[in-house]
Amino acid sequence: MQFRNIALVGAAVGAGFGAVGLIVPGFFASLFGIELNPTATALFRALCASYVGMAALDWSARTVTDAAAWRAIAVGNATGWALSGAVYATALASGLGNSIAWPIVALQVAMTLLWLSLVARSGGVPVSDLAKASSGQ
Repeated sequence: MQFRNIALVGAAVGAGFGAVGLIVPGFFASLFGIELNPTATALFRALCASYVGMAALDWSARTVTDAAAWRAIAVGNATGWALSGAVYATALASGLGNSIAWPIVALQVAMTLLWLSLVARSGGVPVSDLAKASSGQ
């Protein structure tokens, strides 16, 4: 997958997930069997705001051509998705929520792996060379 496409996927998933959580946090959490008190609602909105922030970063990065910049963007994204996935998995394993919430963890694992693939491909090589290599040129 091209770097630009990874950025677009990251922007779409982050914005979608984050916007719903910001606008209707109680409803969103209730889909997964989680009730939010006022403190939990504020914390959930803060988490969702960070997803929207990462989406904005990903959207603006779609035209970046510097390999070092792509690597930094990918490391930040992979770290954020991996840590939030670990937090969600731990909460679900401890009995919070219902089984419908596990696909969210799977989504976070998938996003982590997607960004880690970019980290692996961006190690000190110009993006233009990476694009040629991935297309077989």
